[in-house]
Amino acid sequence: MHKLTTCADCGHSLADATHKGVERRQEVDIPLPRTWTTEHRAETGCCAHCGRKQVAAFPPPIKAPTQYGLGFAAWTAYFHAYHMLPVSRMADLFEDLTTYRPSEATLLSFLQTSYEVLEPVETAIAKKLRRQEVVWCMRMRPGAAWTANSTGFTSAPTVATPTFACTASAAKRRLRRLGSCRSTKERSCTIA
Repeated sequence: MHKLTTCADCGHSLADATHKGVERRQEVDIPLPRTWTTEHRAETGCCAHCGRKQVAAFPPPIKAPTQYGLGFAAWTAYFHAYHMLPVSRMADLFEDLTTYRPSEATLLSFLQTSYEVLEPVETAIAKKLRRQEVVWCMRMRPGAAWTANSTGFTSAPTVATPTFACTASAAKRRLRRLGSCRSTKERSCTIA
């Protein structure tokens, strides 16, 4: 607590002030990123029967004497998928924030692992999207329209102003990636 000592108007001591209270102000800030190192130790010993050295098992993700943890992997996937950063810039960013610079091969390995883990989820989402009337939705203002069908995108005038619609570029990208719509229904998208 910041103490009140003297009157700002007359300079007298406020040690015996009446009607003391507290005024509050809050500051919200982001702490500087920190890394921490967790050391895993596995007990070793020699078998009294055969004389061979034995080592206790490490947790499954711990495969090397020194490695990056799951936090680095999660941030790599986030920077790549959401912010579309190339791996060289991700490596620069990690170095700026943590003083550790993962190699581009390490970052690509994180992305490959993320893809492998999330592929079944993405496939399930894609199947559900193909059955929807409107795909890849976000709130937009009314404007020109694009119609997406199994042959691609064609421009089409419209007077409809749906509350939710797709951006043409996002829908085009997604349809190319997901393949053609497996339905004969046309899917309309309003763009700004």
